[in-house]
Order: sequence, then structure tokens, then C-alpha cells
Amino acid sequence: MEAKWSKDWQEDNGQFIPYPATWLNGECWEDEFNKPVKPNVTAPDSPPKPIKRMCNPDDSPMSMRQILVATGKARTVQIFDKLEDQKKRKENAKKLLEGKDKGE
Repeated sequence: MEAKWSKDWQEDNGQFIPYPATWLNGECWEDEFNKPVKPNVTAPDSPPKPIKRMCNPDDSPMSMRQILVATGKARTVQIFDKLEDQKKRKENAKKLLEGKDKGE
């Protein structure tokens, strides 16, 4: 559809489209476009760089906590540790309850 190459469609790198009711009421589908306007997209000069995975020195993947520490997310590390502590407490409580049910 040629209308997509119009100035209205290309403004702000195509972030917004013309209001549909205005386009319909103005019968803009009948507009003629002599030459399509090229989109404002530029080809990258080089291919994208591969994502670097965070690994330990022995090439084993890092744990979530290790990644948070390495990236300097101190507050997130504190929250992560608190959640891990709560998880361990629940598991221990569950084991204790299971032991009591078995009559130990």
C-alpha cells in the first residue's frame, strides 16, 4: 500500500500513524503518490555483536546472585538473599512437619 510511504506515515520514524477516522473521512486511499518516500531505516554498518554470557573462570554459568554482584546491583542482591533465606526456611519447616507426621 503506497499510503504507508507518505509523509504522514514516516514522521517520527513511523512511530505514529495517521488517525484512521481522519484518513477515512478524507478519502486518503484515493491519494496518488508519484514516488514512494524511502523509509528512514539505515542498514547497520556491521552485524550485531553476540551476547556475552557471564561465566565463571571455569566456563560454568554464573548463578543469578553472582551476576547481580558482578553487575553492581547491591539492593537487588539483598532482596535476592532475603528471598533465598525465606525459601530455605519454608523448606526446613516443611521437612519438620513431614517428620512429625511420620511419628519421628
